[in-house]
Amino acid sequence: MKRLTVGIVACASMHKQIEECTASMEGSFRIFPIVPSCSFSIKIDLIRHYLDKSTDENDVTLFAYGKCHPQILPLLAEYGDQVVKVRGNNCFEMFLGTEKYAKYHNKQYWMLTKPFFTRWRNELLMGFGGGTSSGKMLIGDAFKKLIYVRFDRDELGIDVVEDFAKTVGLEYEIHSADTANLKMLLKEALSSAHSTARARKPKSSVSYPLESEMRTMIETIGEVIYRVDVHTKQFTFVSPQVRKILGYSRAEFLDIMNDYLRKSVYNEDDRQRVVAGRYNFLVKCLNEGMQEPYEAEYRVKRNNGDELWVREHIYPSYRSDGTIESFVGKISDITERKKLDQLKEDFIILVSHELRSPLTVITGAVNTVLTEGASLSPEETRQLLQDAALEADSLSHLLGNLLEVSRVQANRLFLHTEALSVKEVIQDTVGQIKRRSLAHQFIVNTPRKIPLVYADQLRLERILYNLLENAVKYSPQGGKIRVFIRLEQEFLVIGVSDQGIGISLADQAKLFAPFQRLEESRRKGVKGAGLGLLVCRRLVEAHGGRIWVESELDRGSTFFFTLPLRRGQPSQQD
Repeated sequence: MKRLTVGIVACASMHKQIEECTASMEGSFRIFPIVPSCSFSIKIDLIRHYLDKSTDENDVTLFAYGKCHPQILPLLAEYGDQVVKVRGNNCFEMFLGTEKYAKYHNKQYWMLTKPFFTRWRNELLMGFGGGTSSGKMLIGDAFKKLIYVRFDRDELGIDVVEDFAKTVGLEYEIHSADTANLKMLLKEALSSAHSTARARKPKSSVSYPLESEMRTMIETIGEVIYRVDVHTKQFTFVSPQVRKILGYSRAEFLDIMNDYLRKSVYNEDDRQRVVAGRYNFLVKCLNEGMQEPYEAEYRVKRNNGDELWVREHIYPSYRSDGTIESFVGKISDITERKKLDQLKEDFIILVSHELRSPLTVITGAVNTVLTEGASLSPEETRQLLQDAALEADSLSHLLGNLLEVSRVQANRLFLHTEALSVKEVIQDTVGQIKRRSLAHQFIVNTPRKIPLVYADQLRLERILYNLLENAVKYSPQGGKIRVFIRLEQEFLVIGVSDQGIGISLADQAKLFAPFQRLEESRRKGVKGAGLGLLVCRRLVEAHGGRIWVESELDRGSTFFFTLPLRRGQPSQQD
């Protein structure tokens, strides 16, 4: 009969005890240790990863882990009979048995084993120490005494226990334990797993890539892959992408990473954090078992001196006996994402300012009328209220643009189309803008006979309003702003022209992108959140049209957009 291979996904606090138990049990065992979730904030996906790994590589999988993580039971339900849970709500119940554990628990004893005093002391003190809020509450109400559960092969200096007990303000006792109960539970779980293994369909074998295939994958993936030696902590391999992404040859990169004090690729503000974080992760994995994968974002200096934002991950690679043979890492280029994050941050600041400005005018005008109304002339009162009304319109329009952007991002932009007279929509929108800008001349040129178009009236008004508002912002006082319509085959072309500052070719290329404002507008202090043209583009494209600009510096700009016509569409005539 084939000897079954057994994977045991277990709490790292039980690693040595499980090794001791399985040494005399029949079967081929491999332990996958995971740090205890009672001391670490670990993600359920980390536990799922090792359950997947064990079920893929072994005939049966046992789960020797407590219910410390709130998602443990739903996770186990996903695996059904592929994974057998070792009985016990936590590691101490598995060690001591239900009756003895209940006795300690009812006496409100805080039970700890050697790993908690040595490997995870800091994590415990951070969560339950006398100086923490949770520690003060728990020590005062929940725990009456500290119990060191000592195993024969797991001796610990008494001074370590005494020091910890003083730190948390508890008396302590030392209670001896053995692995008899744990071994019984493992045998029980293994017996159950044997029966399910016979009934389960054989798994399809995993076919690993050939060495040549693996080399091709490593050399073509868009990330820098590297290897760190488990003993020396030195970088021993890096993939060829290091030249494309960072600009260094493979030999240069290895030399720099292994002697970063001589020459560093890190931004000086990030170096200590990254180097120390990476080293501490390697040491913790080796001493304590599997941790959450290392992840860091930082700035590096490319070989040409440019600075680049990258994200780094490190994962331990295990031998078949469960020990770590090396560490594998990857470095990804995130510059573009960081740029977008900065744009979003700038955009939020800008929009906050644009919201605050009209609110300040509205609040000031209304408060003035309310507090000083008796001393104001009718003309002054009317002017204050008119200012408030105009700023309220401006605020409403800005919020409308924000709402349109959010609809687009949520894929919830729905049009309500009907047959419309574009002439009437233009006249109404120009009338709104005229009330806000008496210093500009507005000229509307349209053919006598124009087909009706099927469009969303409110969205068409918003497109025109945004384009006219921009024309006003960038045109000189008294300048002419022209709106025109022309027919081109199956499209109606609408244009808005101004006599403003014009737009450079470089700015034209990014004009309709998210969160963009022209450098010239920033320099001259022109108000705006950089939303208008983005909204125009999304709304025009939703109608099946397109939008573009033609411009020369200091000679004005013309924005065009199209609306498709249907065959046989009725025409409107003046």
